[in-house]
Amino acid sequence: MMGRPKNETIWKHFHRSESSNEVSCSHCEQRYKFANINKMAKHLIKCIKCPLLIKQGVQDMLATNVTISKIQKAKDAPPSSDLHMHLPSYSAQYNLAKAIFVTGAPLTMVEHPLWKDFFKDLNPHFKTPTRKAISCTYLDKIYNEMSMDITLQLKAANFLHIQCDGWSNIRNEGVVNFLISKPETVFVKSLSTQANRHTAQYLSQEIIEIMKEYGEQKFFVLIGDNAANMQKAFKNVKEAYPNVVPMGCVAHSLHLICQDFLKCDTLQKNYSYVVNIIKTIKNNQVLTATLAKIVEEKGIGEQLKLPAKTRWGSYFYSMQSVIKTKASLQVLAVHEQINLQADIKSHLLSEIFWEQLKLSSNIFGCISEWICKLESNEFNIHRVYFAFNEIKSKLELEFASTMILNDDEKTELSTIFNTRFKKTIKPIHLAANLLDPKAQGSDLDPSEEVVALEFIHTMSQALNMNVMADFANYKARNDFWAKTFVWSCLDEISPVTWWKGICGSTQLSKLAVGILTAPWTPGGPPGTLWKSLR
Repeated sequence: MMGRPKNETIWKHFHRSESSNEVSCSHCEQRYKFANINKMAKHLIKCIKCPLLIKQGVQDMLATNVTISKIQKAKDAPPSSDLHMHLPSYSAQYNLAKAIFVTGAPLTMVEHPLWKDFFKDLNPHFKTPTRKAISCTYLDKIYNEMSMDITLQLKAANFLHIQCDGWSNIRNEGVVNFLISKPETVFVKSLSTQANRHTAQYLSQEIIEIMKEYGEQKFFVLIGDNAANMQKAFKNVKEAYPNVVPMGCVAHSLHLICQDFLKCDTLQKNYSYVVNIIKTIKNNQVLTATLAKIVEEKGIGEQLKLPAKTRWGSYFYSMQSVIKTKASLQVLAVHEQINLQADIKSHLLSEIFWEQLKLSSNIFGCISEWICKLESNEFNIHRVYFAFNEIKSKLELEFASTMILNDDEKTELSTIFNTRFKKTIKPIHLAANLLDPKAQGSDLDPSEEVVALEFIHTMSQALNMNVMADFANYKARNDFWAKTFVWSCLDEISPVTWWKGICGSTQLSKLAVGILTAPWTPGGPPGTLWKSLR
């Protein structure tokens, strides 16, 4: 017989009527005329409004009771007896369905004979759910429970940031996804571009509805791509809520810099040669096989890579794959059994071509490197201003040391970068640099530091915070910040953790965390809903 669960584990989620035996769920107010611990426990597992952590606790408790009961039953059983320790069937089916949704596994797996045999070997008593049950009953239930849990998390957070991003689904239909950072990113809504005209007015209304649902005053940053309708929508929201900070996507700006750079005649021609070389070799089986053999024999080179149009990092890696395979490509060019096109052969054997390719690789490389760094899962808004400054310094060094680009091209590229730099960097990026305890604004010039300080002051007033005294002490390393230990762990923890853990007792820490956890680029596709609750 299954052991009865402890009353206090279940009862703390129910209210008992003072005038009768009736009990009601504290989450959804479901009523029962009489208290029955087993029914109450099963209700909590199914309750839409009950948080997932509580559900899991109840499931674990039931699983433990089942295990103990089975061990007691099996004490006097013969050695051949099957001692499977298993969860209740519903709980196991629920967890299997959730695992399928989170990992993106095909629903048909539950109907495949090999999977059925696998589950049968694990536990002969487990009944594998049907594909229909997975796609209907469990999908709706788990989605609703996760959505409810996300809502509770968002309403409990102090600072929220909205991310708007355009994607194409598996049917190549355009959608706009709305995500919220708390600071971890969760998916909350998706709009089809076919069903609606995504004007600035329409998008701003959708954003405001989301803000109202989760608490208007908690939203800090709005970030999306640099499309005119999106930025105009952000401006509309800003007029309604002066405390929000509209931003464009930094990654998109860096991509656009690369795209604009390829309009430079020298860089464009050079890269066209690279793509032509790679395509010619990849589209010819003999050339591909011969180059692979040469690479293996010489031990120099790698597989040639074509770029993806929307991923500028791939342009750099494409150039690098050719540069690293230079020696083998030159052997291929003079191979007696290979007849390469004359222009490809001449480029592979020309040192001018390789010098131009190295320059192009260096130019795109310093940008691609920072795209990769900033696209990590860490909070990186405090590094954005430094990233642009470092790219600018590296570009100036390349321009000063090369004769491949003429003066007009160097001026053109510098102008392109500086224009994007000014459009991308906002006061919040400067403030984040100022609140980075390692930098403390050392990268900023005096006028930029004033802009950053003004932003911090304005936001503190909008959020009813008094932080300027704290900021003065932080900057001068006085009062709380005069302690040596406060600064001793900067190399070991992130700025966000430093403000939360070391300086959490100060008023400035709350604003600093809000700024430093702001996203610098929109988040991922709708799969984030499942991934965020793994």
